[in-house]
Amino acid sequence: MSLTKLFSVGAENGASMHSQGLLAVWERSCRLVIAIHNHIVDDIRSDMGERLSSSVIAISCNLAKSYDVSPPCKRSATIAYGQLFELSAYINLAANYLPLCPTEIKQWQTEISDIQKQLEAIIAQLQDLDDQREMVINC
Repeated sequence: MSLTKLFSVGAENGASMHSQGLLAVWERSCRLVIAIHNHIVDDIRSDMGERLSSSVIAISCNLAKSYDVSPPCKRSATIAYGQLFELSAYINLAANYLPLCPTEIKQWQTEISDIQKQLEAIIAQLQDLDDQREMVINC
């Protein structure tokens, strides 16, 4: 097997593995969408409710975009990663404006932190795949 073929097979296998990781992160983000919406349903039309809603949905949408292509899209995953920080800030602000329990806020922040850690690892691996693909192209 040629070196080029070997690297491309490795990259394909890596992309499949990262797709599974992205799918797991996307599923977690969907559960977070549901959890947040269940608690802000009465305030969804308020400015803060709309910000929380659109922010958490955007994260899941970008993760879905990243997963939907082969190989997975690092750019969409990176955007979702940044949006997690925005969501975290909105949750902290919402504590001042919406009737949210401190335990709910802590639970959401913990989930956001866990998703961020998973995404950091996936993005780093996707960067490695990009580097491998570039090496194959340059061979």
